[in-house]
Amino acid sequence: MIFVLPGMIPSVATPTLETIREGCRGMVNSWTAGPEALAGIVDELAIRQSVGEARLLSAYQNSSSWVCEAVRRIGFHPNIFFGNLDLLARSPMGAERLAQSFEFHPIRFVEAVVSLKTKTDSFLDHLRPDGFPDVGALMNAGGYYLFFCPMEVADFNSMRGYIRVSGLQPDSYDLLYLDGAHVSPSHLGRWFSPDEVGKRAHGNKKKLDIRFGDSMYEWSRGTTFLPHDPYKYYPFEEKKSDSRDVLREQMGLKKRDVILVHCPSSEEMEIVIQAAGRLKRGIFNSATRPLVILGLRMGDANLWETLTRRTGLRVLSRESLEEPLSEIGQQDILVLNTAGEMNRFMAVADVAIVGHDRNLFEAAWQGVPSLFFDGSWEKNSTARMILEKEGGARVVDAARLDRQIKNILQEPEHMRLGAARAVAKLKNEILPAAGLYDALRLAGLVLNRK
Repeated sequence: MIFVLPGMIPSVATPTLETIREGCRGMVNSWTAGPEALAGIVDELAIRQSVGEARLLSAYQNSSSWVCEAVRRIGFHPNIFFGNLDLLARSPMGAERLAQSFEFHPIRFVEAVVSLKTKTDSFLDHLRPDGFPDVGALMNAGGYYLFFCPMEVADFNSMRGYIRVSGLQPDSYDLLYLDGAHVSPSHLGRWFSPDEVGKRAHGNKKKLDIRFGDSMYEWSRGTTFLPHDPYKYYPFEEKKSDSRDVLREQMGLKKRDVILVHCPSSEEMEIVIQAAGRLKRGIFNSATRPLVILGLRMGDANLWETLTRRTGLRVLSRESLEEPLSEIGQQDILVLNTAGEMNRFMAVADVAIVGHDRNLFEAAWQGVPSLFFDGSWEKNSTARMILEKEGGARVVDAARLDRQIKNILQEPEHMRLGAARAVAKLKNEILPAAGLYDALRLAGLVLNRK
């Protein structure tokens, strides 16, 4: 299954090298190398172990436009790109790690390799024993430290993911928390330890401002932007005192299944409520009827009353973390008006229904199959691509949502395994690939500054 993002050239099902050559020849204009030069770059990529024919074809199958654009950019600096690529491949970093990074995002990879210019040897002096770049050591060598100033929840998620993937230690960055941030200090304490937050002494080192954005790479007044995707998918690290079985017992769920609705829009919530009504009519035994948990984007203290009046279902609004859990099992719908409990209740979910362009991995990390609302998915494209491809998530069919839910609840194992495969791919391939090309890019930025 191929997932195509908006603006991508549609990919072909079974590309060949000649398919890629022809696609790249079509990129020629007055600013690029000639058509045969671009075709030659395709051949150079195919014969190198640091990319290779298989990875090149796979990348093209995922996004033909990204591969063609990457080839076009190599055409501006072919000697720098291939010279640096060969040096990196011969280092402890290894050709396979480079090929994996190219496959995930060819444009970012090419830009990062080129950004090293003539400083590749200096970069290679700062590899960890496992061959992965030591970003903290690179910053120290260049006389810099990273300065993070997150404001939104997505910024905190992405920053946490980047710090963990890169293996950064607190002495190589500052994490400044501002009172205007849309995250409470208590939430910050669940994501970071006290020694990771606040301003530290960095001597004469200069700060490198880091922000996170959704476009490929953004620049603004000396600020370097890293992508939210895929770092924000890094697993939530809250210490969990409740196991699934213990939490289910505390909630009084007994044999009931749980459907957790993750950040729906008002239109999406209406579709879910209608499906919940159909489920109620089809399951007469209240002891086995699924419980629907609504995790809202924004709290709504009056929603429970509206739902009770409209649906005739038993609805409870949870307003405080201190409220007992024991009454939940007697309800048809639980409205979460608390902050920070989504992941806690995801632990008891049997299926998640995820709003358009939200983080599907929040369910997948806990082995929960997902149904998601269709659309452009520009901010969480990697999550959708991987989970849909691996079988851990499917698109919502609004007219048949109740039937989709029943089918998953009756036979969940296939989608659970698909979620597990997607998580493994994210951990072992996607996050390391992103960490590699962003380390290359930051190294090029620091080592080439005067």
